[in-house]
Amino acid sequence: MHGTLTLVAETTAVSGSWEFEGGKSGELVGSWEGETMILNLNPHFIDNNLFLLGKFTGWTYAGKWERVGYPGVMAQGTFMAVRM
Repeated sequence: MHGTLTLVAETTAVSGSWEFEGGKSGELVGSWEGETMILNLNPHFIDNNLFLLGKFTGWTYAGKWERVGYPGVMAQGTFMAVRM
């Protein structure tokens, strides 16, 4: 899947928006935990969250994604975002 992340990173808080192919879009919130930036792409949901947990290497933000609901992690995989 291809798309765009727009990030505004402050000291520890991260905010912004996302848009993926097919016209899906929304806002995101996140934070830094050490060298890892954790983003929640569905911040207004309690039981349908999509998290990106990754680190920056040069112009690349990469790591794992997790879809989390009431039962816990329901799906997961890896992702890579490259600054254009």
